[in-house]
Amino acid sequence: MNIKLFLSQFYLPAFYRKRKTAELFRVTAKTFGVKPAAVLPAESESPDALLERYAEFSKNQVQVILKNKRLVEGVKAGLFAGAREMGVSLRNELNLKNDRDFHIATRLIYKALKIDLEFGQNGEIVIKKCFFSGFYSEEICSLISSLDSGLIAGLSGGLKMSFYQRITEGCSCCRAVISK
Repeated sequence: MNIKLFLSQFYLPAFYRKRKTAELFRVTAKTFGVKPAAVLPAESESPDALLERYAEFSKNQVQVILKNKRLVEGVKAGLFAGAREMGVSLRNELNLKNDRDFHIATRLIYKALKIDLEFGQNGEIVIKKCFFSGFYSEEICSLISSLDSGLIAGLSGGLKMSFYQRITEGCSCCRAVISK
């Protein structure tokens, strides 16, 4: 494990959280055809305030798309592709070399998004708490999880992620499986 990844386990600067949340915001906005300038963070905006604004924005955008079902698959593909690109960039930036690095980086990224993620047995991911579950319905969560799948694909170098249980479905936690 490199020093940057190691130190990030103990301290993730607010400016870095804000920058990466803004990047996620831009990827999402682009997929929905919203100009990135419209979602730029204010200088004084905290990472938590930006994350909350992102949750509202993404919820509202998906609600519009769900009214036109023929657009759903294209949006899912766009979210996946944008998040995959982010994941590849983070994989390179953090110099991830192995599964251990991938697991540490994934937990850190999700923690920055206020998501309590753990790796379980046999490629399972368990999410005990999710900030976004307070904003998203089951349908919205299902569509927006294309971001999760893309991020994991990019961070891992190509693994697939598939949810089979969600907090937004009324379950106590989210569960997903990661496979080749």
